Amino acid sequence: MHSCTLSLKYLFEKCSILSITIHIYKNTSLLLYLLVNMAERKELTEFERGVIVGGWLFGHSEREIEEKTGHPKTTVHCAIEKYRETGTTAPFPRSGRPPVLTSRDKRHFEMIARSNRRQTTRQVHQNFVQSSGTVVSLSTVKRALYDAGYNSRVAARKLFISSKNKQDRLRWCREHKELSCRLLRESRK
Repeated sequence: MHSCTLSLKYLFEKCSILSITIHIYKNTSLLLYLLVNMAERKELTEFERGVIVGGWLFGHSEREIEEKTGHPKTTVHCAIEKYRETGTTAPFPRSGRPPVLTSRDKRHFEMIARSNRRQTTRQVHQNFVQSSGTVVSLSTVKRALYDAGYNSRVAARKLFISSKNKQDRLRWCREHKELSCRLLRESRK
């Protein structure tokens, strides 16, 4: 493991963002390590935004911060503006479509699937809609079943063994018990 990786881990665990920023501006090898890794990501991490804001708080211009961190000037400017307006570097929560299924609905899918392992996905869907009243698409059902571990495999068919057949098998095993024991003894010799 590189020494700069170890010191980065130490910084994350022990220090605040402001002291990390001071350390980074003093330690160029750690800064080079960060430059290589920051270029791979598209969105800034909390730490990277803290580095930008810390540099700005220490009086560096946006252009200097851009050169030292390797981020585009618009990214640096936006991070500083957000800090000026809100006082934080944390991103706002993203808007998005809320999930249709609750954890209770997912458990309900599992219960329906377990009750009859030979049901098709369409039958599970129909049973769910009838019992819960929640209307979901067939692809949502497939996704929920896949997440629960049901991966479109057909249940193995078990042969029906009647009581007469059970008795015949047991009788045959008792009759041939000595034979199997003798064969086992002979194979060990």
